Amino acid sequence: MNFNLPYISTSFSEFWTRWHISLSSWLRTYLYIPLGGNRHGPTRTTLNLMIVMTLGGLWHGASLSYALWGMAHGFLLVIERPFLKLLGDGSPAVRVIRMGIVFFCVTMLWIFFKLPNFDHALSYLKGMFMATDAPNPPKLFTNLALLYALPVIIQHAGIGALIEGRLRRWEPYLYGALAALACLEAGPDSTFIYFQF
Repeated sequence: MNFNLPYISTSFSEFWTRWHISLSSWLRTYLYIPLGGNRHGPTRTTLNLMIVMTLGGLWHGASLSYALWGMAHGFLLVIERPFLKLLGDGSPAVRVIRMGIVFFCVTMLWIFFKLPNFDHALSYLKGMFMATDAPNPPKLFTNLALLYALPVIIQHAGIGALIEGRLRRWEPYLYGALAALACLEAGPDSTFIYFQF
């Protein structure tokens, strides 16, 4: 319940109403609103968002990467604000595009969250998009991320109805294959990241 389908968000502000709801609510109630929220003009709102999100990053740990992760989310919240009213809900195609943009930005920022050493995070990010001499580099264009995301895309993009009827019987096999692939590609055992906080 604390994570309400955050990856279907069509804006960064919606993402933060769905992701880690207890922490987001605490940050809003005890930091953002006491700082003035959005009641004192756009400049103050921008400053408040940046302060709150940076502190939200530092809540996870005292390192530059956590601070920059929070600042980056604050920056995304700031730059989207003028456009939210202009875009409205939009057509289904626009919603899917917006969902893709939010998903891409959020998942790229997880690199800074997962790798608290800033230089390591930058190297990892660079290695995803550029050729490198490192053995077994993490290449965005060769991994199975899209395949793993397929069930989520099918269920949340409104095309779940397309697999009704004869195709429906193959759905358990698809999920089973994806679970098997996830286990095979998982790498070494590691504890759930939130256990450390």
